[in-house]
Amino acid sequence: MKQIKIFFIMITLLFSYGFARSSAESVKIKIITDKANVYLEPNENSVVMDTVGKGEVLEISETGESTGEWYNVSYESIKWGTRMSGFVKSSMTEMLTEILIDDEVDRDLESSVVLVIKEGLVLRLKPNENSLALKNIPPGAKLNVEESMGDWLKINLPPDKDGIVITGYIDKSFIEPEKSIPVKLEKKIEMPVKEERVEEIKPVTVYRAVERTKTERKKIGPKKGFGLYGGYAMPSEDNYKGGISYGGILHFGITKNIAFELSGLRFQSEVEKDPDKLSKGDLSMIAILMSIQFRFQVGSIFVPYIAGGGGYYLNDFSIDNELKEDWNLLGFDINEEVENSFGFHVGGGFDIFISDHIAFNVDAKYCLVNSKGAWTFSNQVISQEVTGDFDEIKLNSLIFGVSLKILF
Repeated sequence: MKQIKIFFIMITLLFSYGFARSSAESVKIKIITDKANVYLEPNENSVVMDTVGKGEVLEISETGESTGEWYNVSYESIKWGTRMSGFVKSSMTEMLTEILIDDEVDRDLESSVVLVIKEGLVLRLKPNENSLALKNIPPGAKLNVEESMGDWLKINLPPDKDGIVITGYIDKSFIEPEKSIPVKLEKKIEMPVKEERVEEIKPVTVYRAVERTKTERKKIGPKKGFGLYGGYAMPSEDNYKGGISYGGILHFGITKNIAFELSGLRFQSEVEKDPDKLSKGDLSMIAILMSIQFRFQVGSIFVPYIAGGGGYYLNDFSIDNELKEDWNLLGFDINEEVENSFGFHVGGGFDIFISDHIAFNVDAKYCLVNSKGAWTFSNQVISQEVTGDFDEIKLNSLIFGVSLKILF
């Protein structure tokens, strides 16, 4: 019940203050301690509504009560984002008399350019000395003023090379106008200040930007690296069976859209008897392929591509041992060979970047390879040998697989 009562009191204070503001001359005070609490009522056992920092300027309410130890004040609260009113202890403040200037002059001040004249200027998140430090600003820097708040100016730093803008507050004592501009005049009224112990607050530096003017999206640029490959090869001819393929990859990024890959793959196929070509046996192929990739930057993780190229195929064929032994029993020796050959391939795939230096790859390519061969048939009894050639041996195959790439 107590919390509900306090809530309605705060709401009433927030919305009622706007009707009591003077249009001629106002009396203001400035916080001179590291921090000061704003209370709902003029006693330290009352509810603390807000905390203001050193250098913040508050306006004494003309319609509210003020005693020797307490001021009834109003101000723009950074924490709550609205105008607040409450009580602060007079011992934590000093009196200021501010000559108000019209709205047109205020706009000139807020759009003016100031010059940093002293070292040690720190851009802070809020307009007080104990607020988070965002960036050190060197002497000679020119700054655009967005708003004036007592001893503080709200400014925007120029965008950096990535388009990032940092917004914060600076102390007026470190700057001077670059050109003649209207400023607010302040006259101090010296008042006795009662010393009061306030707990020291240590400043904390935060290394981060508080505002960004554009969305950052990392692009995968040219990279070089290597990888391990594993997959499956499917020959196009019916008499050739598929087999496991494996090997290695060297990747060379030229631009973000073009890359070369040198790969070495090995696979073995079981050959069934073909009356016009090879006998039953095993065909082993080592393919050395050079591919050019045309890559598409569709995101920071997923990069698809199409590819094409050529290669050299090292072929080795061995006749089935049982078939060879059957011919030996009859007094004959049989041997067949497949020549090495050149070929071409087309395909595509995609990279999924797990991190900046590791990518998972899925790839498929169709290889167009034609080769030639020779056979020898020897009669061991009469030492007679017959030879012949295979004019065209089609070794076309579809190869698909996955790889893990390490890039740098």
